[in-house]
Amino acid sequence: MKKILLTFYLFAFAAIISAQGNYEKQMLENLGKMKTATTVQDFTNLRYSFASLAGNGNSNWQPYYYTALNCLKESQAYVKEGKTDAALDGPVTGLKYLLPVTKQQQNNVEFVALLGMLHAQRAALKNSDKDRQIAADYLATALKLDANNPRAALLKAELKYHTPEEKGGNKPEGLELYKEALKKFKTFKPKVKTDPDWGMEIAQHYASFNESVLTTLTK
Repeated sequence: MKKILLTFYLFAFAAIISAQGNYEKQMLENLGKMKTATTVQDFTNLRYSFASLAGNGNSNWQPYYYTALNCLKESQAYVKEGKTDAALDGPVTGLKYLLPVTKQQQNNVEFVALLGMLHAQRAALKNSDKDRQIAADYLATALKLDANNPRAALLKAELKYHTPEEKGGNKPEGLELYKEALKKFKTFKPKVKTDPDWGMEIAQHYASFNESVLTTLTK
């Protein structure tokens, strides 16, 4: 009887180790694909791939986080194509994906910053003061949790740059904030391979704007 139980436990342990190994392998593969993703379809595929890892009661916050992040990037890709109506689904769906683990991640700066970015995207698409205020509230929380987090700094820049001037936005100030975010990106190092490590390319893009571009934008 003892031998049977021991064999059972060994098989169970091996199954757990195998499942964990497959999970980490898939996470790293997906993260690798994110680095080259550019199209709506790229981000849609990644969204569903991460969602499959978030299913089955997975308590790890990262699959939920990356599913929602790809919803955001899918929305941004639609905007680049001029399809703003289609872009509205991204932040809405992203917020739904985060719901199962939001309560447990209230002190996770990465999670809070992404919540803010999803609401900031909705605010930009719908010109929603409510979403803009929610994003600002998440920003304040994220900065309290970690003032040096680059994605919190990126959210601050996004809100300042993309908010209409009559509602407190300011493009020149926003560009300076992107430069500050870029400095934080350059010194940031994720603790583990699957930790969030994205956004530098956005800060670099806006930080590269010269005076002539800024003049055109503010006319």
